[in-house]
Amino acid sequence: MLLDWYSGTPPYAVTPRRGIERAGAAPPAGGRAVGVTWVGEFGEAALRAARTRDAVVVLVGNHPEGNGGWEIVTSPSEGKEAVDRKAIVLPPGQEEFIRQLHEVNPNTIVVLVANFPFALPWAAANAPANLQITHASQEQGSALADVLFGDANPGGKLTQTWPRSLEQLPPMMDYDIRRGRTYMYFRGEPQFPFGHGLSYTTFAFSNLEVSKPSIALADTVMVSVDVANTGKRDGDEVVQVYARFIGSPVERPLKKLVGFLRVTVKAGQTRRVEIPMRGADLAYWDATRHAWALERAQLELMVGSSSADAALTIKTTVAITP
Repeated sequence: MLLDWYSGTPPYAVTPRRGIERAGAAPPAGGRAVGVTWVGEFGEAALRAARTRDAVVVLVGNHPEGNGGWEIVTSPSEGKEAVDRKAIVLPPGQEEFIRQLHEVNPNTIVVLVANFPFALPWAAANAPANLQITHASQEQGSALADVLFGDANPGGKLTQTWPRSLEQLPPMMDYDIRRGRTYMYFRGEPQFPFGHGLSYTTFAFSNLEVSKPSIALADTVMVSVDVANTGKRDGDEVVQVYARFIGSPVERPLKKLVGFLRVTVKAGQTRRVEIPMRGADLAYWDATRHAWALERAQLELMVGSSSADAALTIKTTVAITP
């Protein structure tokens, strides 16, 4: 369990190895114990073990301090204070080793331990499961084991757009986000979109309604939607509301998150969810008036479980009244 410069020193640490071993040795009532073989490095020993096991968990990622001293990193993919990343693929050999493990055991679960996005072109397309956890967590191993063994149903969502490659991004020194940065202006197909995150159940949305047909700068309207748990496990969903500005006379994002709410829905049940949307969250800065303002335009609302699939769900329009 790796720490970074600002994490402090936890009173204890449960490593991924310890968490998995402990969970495997203490199955729930009616379950069976799971034997765990640990191999601490990539190579032939790990491949030999993988051939004879029911499943493989491979941990890859970055070192939070770049594996070096001040302004020193050991891979172009590493980054930290005073060092910009020059690549977003995994450090050398890591994704190739994932492929080798998958060849000898298709039940290979990839756990990315990282504090920033990575491009995983092969693993994202081929691994049966990809999980991402971060550094500096004293209960890191316990949390990982809870998800792997099904004791917890994950409901996390990405707070960043994860591109497929650096070629999808503008130059590092171009600070204008309107030229392709963030989910608001990104025009390509990302590896994982902003707001993405799966669980052991599935959800469906229906009956979208808005409490008022128009919204002004000082207003708040309620966006309501039915969220149905269509799977067999109780679970959490983060309902996300995105807005598109149709016919706006000023440059606007392709979409903008204007509200979200995490809800727990039991298997087979449906919950009515209400999410407030403020007129102030739709405003832009009018440089001529030196004030936040709304333009006269139509607002298209999209509700879904990420910024990518929102466009595939139900839509409605609200008039903006300056």
